[in-house]
Formats: sequence, structure tokens, C-alpha cells
Amino acid sequence: MRTHIAKLIYIFLLVIFGTAPSLAQSDAEAEPSKTILVFDASGSMWGQVDGESKITIARSVLQTMLETWQPQNELGLIAYGHRRKGDCSDIEQIIAPGPVDAKAFNAAINGLNPKGKTPLSAAVKQAAEILKYEENKATVILVTDGLETCNVDPCAMANELEKLGVDFTTHVVGFDLSDEEAKALQCIAENTGGQYFVASNASELNTAMQVVSKAAIEEYNLLLRGKVRKISEDLTDGVSWEVYAYQDGKLAEKYYTYSYKAWASFTLPVGKYRIKGVYGEATVFQDVEVKDDGVTEEIILFGTGTLLVRGRTGPNSQVAVGKEWNIFAIVNGKVSDKYLTYSYSSPAKFELPAGKYRIKGMYGKATIFEDVEVKADETNEVTVVFDTGTLLVSGLASASSQDPVGKEWNVFAINDGQVADRYLTYSYGASARFDLPVGTYRIKAMYGEATMFDDVEVKADQSTQVTIVFNTGRLLLSGRAKGNSQTPVGKEWNIFAITDGQIADRYLTYSYSASPSFDLPAGKYRIKGIYDAKSYTRDVVIVAGEKQTIVMQFE
Repeated sequence: MRTHIAKLIYIFLLVIFGTAPSLAQSDAEAEPSKTILVFDASGSMWGQVDGESKITIARSVLQTMLETWQPQNELGLIAYGHRRKGDCSDIEQIIAPGPVDAKAFNAAINGLNPKGKTPLSAAVKQAAEILKYEENKATVILVTDGLETCNVDPCAMANELEKLGVDFTTHVVGFDLSDEEAKALQCIAENTGGQYFVASNASELNTAMQVVSKAAIEEYNLLLRGKVRKISEDLTDGVSWEVYAYQDGKLAEKYYTYSYKAWASFTLPVGKYRIKGVYGEATVFQDVEVKDDGVTEEIILFGTGTLLVRGRTGPNSQVAVGKEWNIFAIVNGKVSDKYLTYSYSSPAKFELPAGKYRIKGMYGKATIFEDVEVKADETNEVTVVFDTGTLLVSGLASASSQDPVGKEWNVFAINDGQVADRYLTYSYGASARFDLPVGTYRIKAMYGEATMFDDVEVKADQSTQVTIVFNTGRLLLSGRAKGNSQTPVGKEWNIFAITDGQIADRYLTYSYSASPSFDLPAGKYRIKGIYDAKSYTRDVVIVAGEKQTIVMQFE
């Protein structure tokens, strides 16, 4: 917490007086630092990098780091996975935080014999508790070559420690990790305000440990701030930074470190770097040089404006609606084929580089387009009127029924009196809601073997409710074998409609169940039951809203 307050004071001095003392000096000189190194001694550390085991590389690198560790900054050591296989409780404080005895520290690390699991979350938490993170500033350096293997969420753990800590920070060095593994561990540093470093070989691990040892005592030498433009205020959230190193004049393909803080400080080796700043949909690159004589401060200008989009069902509606928003860039009068960004919220907020854009708004079955110009450091508000209404449909088996029924609903648009060949939208269930553009529609409702049609007009910003009466009854069938058996039997059931005394050539519906149920339009039907290679028939009259139970004797 103290560091965060110091940074706020620093910004205040910059804004009011245009200058401020070095943050690195003010933080570092305020009080000695206490840090615990959490070291991965799990079995995977016997894996090799460039022909040498990772544990051997790590021992050598840590020895070099200890040679330059400032004596006034206390350091402790916790290791895990070095005593027992398959034991998630194998975590040990080997050296308590205190003035560094390099000889004793190296002896302790050289004595570690990797063999077990990777309970890194519990180890970091134990380190935090030893440092009394809820009362004091506490810094942890985690060096690991693998992911958590003890069923603990490291991201949630880091969140909890950050929330409860006075000023808790974890820096993470990932050694020989895949890109996917690295992403899974970045959250530990990100959630606690630390830095994350990637190292794929001995040289990169050495550089990372030299840098992280300085970061642990807050010797920052690069400070990044973002603005929309020169005269605007500093951005306070929504900014991410990636730092790429130049080596022999060539820019590295993979970032060296990163931060999701709008006001970001880094500890870096002296040299040249490329900064990649992202704010909203704006991405800016800027080269900087970190020198050995203080803090390099850079202000990155994003040149963005805010686009706030909301939808309304009609001109008089006050409720914000919108299912999806796509934003397309317009360059030299041409609309891009692919959207730049999107949102499923309403209202939706976008941070965009100054320029012209096409908004594609979708709500229900309505799609609206609108062009807009976004200006730097301004909020551009756009309200899109979808001109839609709500169609609410439900069904009843009969006019006297109380319980809604329905299997499927299809909605067809009617244009100039012509019903579309293909439905515009559909839903399954006893009731359904559709948000539709103003117009006339045909509802096709299906329940059991009944199909009903109804035409309806949808008006802007209004709800239209339609109840379809299917006029159906329920037929419950079962069969019995010879004798007094109570066990239902039946191999197949066919139901034929009887119209004007004529039995249909083809069955209306069928079932292979021993006790089927059919929802049928009111009328007369012939039941054909098949059992034991024989057919049995019976006629029945279905009355709307009523239930008929038929037991056929197969004798």
C-alpha cells in the first residue's frame, strides 16, 4: 500500500510542478526490503536445457545473483518438491529472511535434490505469511519450471494475497516453459503488481534473475504512462504494455516483460527496447533507451476517442437494448471487410483510434448500420433505434386448458402480402419470445401432431401477445398379453386419421414404446397395435382438452 501511495504522490508532483524526485530512490531508500525466494526443486528440474540439467543452471545463476544482492535487503529461501515424491505438503523454509550469507545460501541451494511435485501456490502463500504480508510490505520471487500440480488455482491465490496484503508483490521467473504454460503463470505476477519474466536458457535465466533481484527492492529504471493526447490526463486503466529487447540491433520476437497497469514501472538491464502499448483498439509502438543514470520516463500517446453505443427498440423507449455490436473501420471511404472489435453489451463502450467507423448493431432479428466519426479525447455517443417490437407466443391444448403447451414455433416474414419460403426465426418450448422488426409475420405453431398458423402485426416498442389453441387431446396407449398380465406390452403402434369415414393410407404418427403417449388434434383415429407378429386395431375419438386411455388386449 505504501508504494501505491508513493506513486500517487509522484503523479501529483508531476501534474502540479512538472517535476518530481526519482520514484526508484524514494521507494528504495525509505526502508530495507524483505524478500523470500521460492525455488522450484520438483522432479522436472532434472530436465535438460542445452545439454545441462535445469537444477545445475539454476544453482549457477542464483550464485551469480547473490554476488550482487544488496546486503541491507533481507532475503529468505523456501523450496518445494525436494524431499518426497508425490507429496503436495513438501514445502520447507530453508533460510529465514535476513541479511544474506551468500556462502550459506549457495550451500542450501546446492543441497536441494529435485524429486517431487509442484505446490507453487501453497509455497508462495507460506512465504507471504512468513513475511507477515497482512501487516508489512512483502515481496516474493518465484522461480519455477512448471505449472501448479496440487489442485490449487494460482490466479485465485494471488488475488487473495493481493486483497489481504498491505503491499504484497510476487515476481515470477518462468524457466523453460511453453507459451501456454507461461500464460497460466502470468496471473500470479499480474494480480499482485509484480513482473513476469520468461527464460528459455541459462543466459536468459541469468538476465531475468539479475533484473528481478532489483525489481524486488523497487529499483525501477523505466516508467511508462499513457495519454490519449499531450494535454489530456494520464490514463488510469485499460492499458497494457509489452517490452521487447533489442539485441545487437535486432528486435526480439518475444516480449521480455509486460504489465497491465496503466502507470507501469519496470526494472530492466541498460539497453534499447521497443514498447508496445495497447489501449482499447489502439496499438502504439515506441522505442526507448534505458540508461544507468536514473529513471527513464516515457509518455505514450494513443490518440483515441471513446465511442459509446446504445440501442433502443423504438424512438420513445428508454431501455438500452442490443444483442451484438460490430465496429468496422472506414479507410479512404471503404468499409473494412472484417470488424475491428465487437461487444455483446448495451450500452457498449469502445476505445478507438481517431477516425471513421461503421457500426453494425444487432438485436433480435433486426440489424442496423450507422456511420460515425470518432475524435481523439472525445466521447462520441450514438443511439441506434432498431424499430422493433416483442412477439410473445404460447399455446393451449384447448380453450379451457390452463397449462401452456407447444413443441416448436416458426416465424415467417410477410412482405407485400407474400409469406417468405423460409422462417426468419424459431424456438422450442411451450412459450417463446421474439424481438422482431416492425412488420407482419406468420406464426407456425406445432404441438404433438397439430400444426396451427396465425398472422400477426408487430409494432415498434410494443409487446404483442398471441395464444394459439391447438385443439388437441391426449391419447395414452398400452397393451396386455394373454391372461391377467399387468405388464404393458407392445412392439409398435401406428395412428391413422379417419376423415369422412375414410382411413388414411399412411399413418399420422407412430411409436415403439410399450406405453406411448400421443397429442392429437380432435377427431377420429384408428389405432394399429403390433405385438408378437400380429396386428390389432381399434378406433377412438379424441376430444380437445381431454385424455383418452386405451388398453388393448393382444389375444
